[in-house]
Amino acid sequence: MTDAAKIDGRRAKGDRTRARILDAAVLLASRQGLEGLTLGDVAKGAGVTKGAITVLFGNRLALQLATLDEALARFAAVAVTEPDAPALSRLADLFGAWFEFVGARTLPGGCFLHSVISEYRARPGPIQDRVRQRRGAWRATVLGLLAMARDRGELAAGADVEQLAFELLAFQAAADTADPHGDRAVFERARTSIAKALETVERT
Repeated sequence: MTDAAKIDGRRAKGDRTRARILDAAVLLASRQGLEGLTLGDVAKGAGVTKGAITVLFGNRLALQLATLDEALARFAAVAVTEPDAPALSRLADLFGAWFEFVGARTLPGGCFLHSVISEYRARPGPIQDRVRQRRGAWRATVLGLLAMARDRGELAAGADVEQLAFELLAFQAAADTADPHGDRAVFERARTSIAKALETVERT
């Protein structure tokens, strides 16, 4: 075996171990919170040593950040829209994907971002910064698609996209709040409200 092949083999093994660690970390953090994540618990869940986690991630904070990114990436992987579709249809698909992802308990704790926002609302630092960045990116996506819809004539030229984005995100926030408590009625009402809001503006 060549030196290059040995290096590639070690890299592939490291990638597999890293993926196994993140699988365990995401499931644990979804159930007990990102702050409750410990190297020992993750090592046990992944079937590796704490030393392996340290080698691959460096420290607990780096593992927490990687866990957050991985959990959000799992939603991003299913929240795929057709680039050439009408902007309002794409927005409806994104919200629909979110409700399906959370409602199906793809992650046992529901919406990972919402959980971490609540968990770190009074905890300044890198995790809170990352959460604010991700939350801002979601809002920017909603606003961007609404602005695109207005520019393409799907919305009236004078449509208040800021207000519409506020309303859509408020419905989502209501679902976020209801979901951890098992309030399916409010969760489904929020889903229906977003769908109706988008259908209404599309017809005007």
